[in-house]
Amino acid sequence: MEEKNNQIWKTTTILSVLALFVAIIAAIPSFLSLEKPVSKLFYSEISNLLNIPKEIDTDELKKLMETNKIPRATYELSLKNLGNSSAELVKISISSDQKIMNLSFIPDKNEHPIWVDFKDIIYLNDSTRIKIELEDLAINHELKVIVGYAEKLPTEILSEIINNGLTAELSENLEKEPQWNKFQLFRLPLFILAGGLIITILVSIVIFIIKSKKFREQLLEISKDVYLEIFPFVLPGINIYEAMKILSKKDKNKGENQ
Repeated sequence: MEEKNNQIWKTTTILSVLALFVAIIAAIPSFLSLEKPVSKLFYSEISNLLNIPKEIDTDELKKLMETNKIPRATYELSLKNLGNSSAELVKISISSDQKIMNLSFIPDKNEHPIWVDFKDIIYLNDSTRIKIELEDLAINHELKVIVGYAEKLPTEILSEIINNGLTAELSENLEKEPQWNKFQLFRLPLFILAGGLIITILVSIVIFIIKSKKFREQLLEISKDVYLEIFPFVLPGINIYEAMKILSKKDKNKGENQ
């Protein structure tokens, strides 16, 4: 009994120490990044098309909208920084197979919002592509970029958002995205430690079952009842129950000889 307990103790100790060691190694980069400023940029996108009722003179309305530069189709890009520091440089590229009719922001860039700086806006490829550069996008503020098209939505709109050299993450709902916190740095080490402890417990249970003669006998009786419940008839030859019974007898004879 003492030998069995010593073996369980040695095995669980080795596994626990190993899990702790791996978790510490995984946590080193996290500790080094504790005071590092992090800008976590998310974005969502939506397209809209104005449906014109049949009762309205379509040609006249289109002419009026074009004169006043009112787009019929719009592509809306929403940006939100959920990190712990402002995004120093955000680069946006939006391109399609149609000419851009107009570009607007919410809030309007002419209002000069204090939480973001509009650095540069460049139209490329005959105004089918636009590049926007932003600086110091503060945390927990949402900026909307609205691109208007005259007739219809482009077949495909390609958008790229780069935040300090890293690609922004696409979100279905910006309001549901979690705020970045320091716990996220330690998720991997904690998962490793928890996984190691679970494996240690499972291995301890397995060793206990293998080394405990009384427990094996109880398990044999339970297996017998389950087996006979599933297979009430006797198969020719040695069945599973008989094989387990033979193994049990061998253990018993071994114990008597000792």
